Amino acid sequence: MHAPRSTTVTTTHDAERTFAALTELASAPPYTEVARDDASRTVGFTSGKTAFSWGHEYVATVTPTDDGASVEITAGGFDDKPKALLDGRKNVKAAGKVGQALQDALGS
Repeated sequence: MHAPRSTTVTTTHDAERTFAALTELASAPPYTEVARDDASRTVGFTSGKTAFSWGHEYVATVTPTDDGASVEITAGGFDDKPKALLDGRKNVKAAGKVGQALQDALGS
């Protein structure tokens, strides 16, 4: 993963519900789920090429907290694609979009 950047999202929902919403999100367009580990509540997924991006790789892990769950989302570029100066900034934005989509799906 090239220029990985992470963001953390917290929810008031339990870890199981949050992970279920995350896996549903990761397997719906524009994302494609590529790996999942139910025991560690981790999912890997990708997004495809667009007019302004070569696509992204994502890894998200749900961790239970006392009052809900925390989700760490890491986004990065594909290692075999061209690299650019602003990739880190784009990866921050991509991780944030996934976090917002997850919060919207959970209604929180």
